[in-house]
Amino acid sequence: MGDSYIKAKLDKDGVKSGTATRKAGKVTVQKILDAAKDALTEAEYTSFSMRTVASQAGLHLANLQYYYPRKKDLIRALFEDTNQRYIDGYTKALEGAPEDPLARLEIILNYQIDDIFDQVIRRFFVNLWALATSIETKDGQLLDKLYELDTSYLGDQISKIRSDLSTQEIKIRATLIASMIEGLMVVGGGSKTNLKEIQLLKKNCLTLALKIVTE
Repeated sequence: MGDSYIKAKLDKDGVKSGTATRKAGKVTVQKILDAAKDALTEAEYTSFSMRTVASQAGLHLANLQYYYPRKKDLIRALFEDTNQRYIDGYTKALEGAPEDPLARLEIILNYQIDDIFDQVIRRFFVNLWALATSIETKDGQLLDKLYELDTSYLGDQISKIRSDLSTQEIKIRATLIASMIEGLMVVGGGSKTNLKEIQLLKKNCLTLALKIVTE
């Protein structure tokens, strides 16, 4: 492929401008992103490649490169897709939830806690973190954007519960809670952790998160 093709302007989600505007294109893009997610879930990040994803999606490499000319474009798009999946997840979790901000906060916390103990999700994120590090131009740029979503949902509810707190203090508490929950994916989410230990970790994590907010 020529340099003009490789250097084609990309939209913010990594898709080449002018592509994926029709239904068929959008379907293909989602097929690619689903395949990329599966590839990271099923194997080590070191084996993640454009060719592997194309094969997993049932496409020729050239078809994939039509939408994502470079590997880093596909990775950025995968982050955008992951971000959207969690927006959809939060929206669904809060459907029919009471207006009480403390009750809504508990729903958000339980959603986050349950999510990080899912072994499939754990494998995906461990590989995603490593993959992001391999293309980052600035430390944590992609990861920061992804985890801003968690802290924003937490911060929104904290602000409604604790109107006495400053914006900075709300952000600090939301970040602490998100860090505690995310850290459990590493230290408490292993396959050797038994069900009893997991339930205890979940219960105590929720209790501590609520204390960070209310005390």
